Amino acid sequence: MGKIVVFGAGGKAGREIVKEAVSRGHQVTAVVRDPAKYGDLATDQVQVVSGDIANVRSVAAVAAGHDVAIHAVYDQTSAPEPFFVGAAHALLQSLPAAGVKRALIIGLASTLEVAPGVRVMDTPDFPEAFLEFCKGHAAGLEVFSSATTDLDWLYVTPPMVLDQGPRTGTYRVGGNQLLAQEDGTSHLSYADLAVALLDEVDTPKHHQTRIAVAD
Repeated sequence: MGKIVVFGAGGKAGREIVKEAVSRGHQVTAVVRDPAKYGDLATDQVQVVSGDIANVRSVAAVAAGHDVAIHAVYDQTSAPEPFFVGAAHALLQSLPAAGVKRALIIGLASTLEVAPGVRVMDTPDFPEAFLEFCKGHAAGLEVFSSATTDLDWLYVTPPMVLDQGPRTGTYRVGGNQLLAQEDGTSHLSYADLAVALLDEVDTPKHHQTRIAVAD
């Protein structure tokens, strides 16, 4: 099995990613701000370490020796655009130098399109309070999309609603458009988001692009 470094391993998505990776036999390095707060993550297959995804040297140090990196960081203490842009540049610069060939990044549903050229965040009734965060995600995605790199990155965008529902092991995959059911709802559990990510670790199907996933 492979070695996976998970940035943001202590969050809701990160914990499910670690759990799914371990269930498939992978060795995991769980990267968090303060390892002392996340001792429950540590097992024979999981090493918990301190790291900063927006710092080039930190990313290079913790990622060395791994096959795949997963970015599941949510940092509510940082300004969104500098954080997501900084993290994107750090991954693009550090991972190839560290010998990591594959990177999976969790995106944001509001950057998906509801009509050609119209993102969720561009719609008239989109809440103003969330725009700064959405623009930060969009800026980070643009860094990856415009990069000339050998890094095999994939931006995996979950739906509007992520919850702690059960793992079904199933999900749908789309492109730049928001995936929704007939009633307009858009949903996925964190556990099934982890399934989608680990499927791309075990059997890569999408390369240097963005996909949407939903139930």
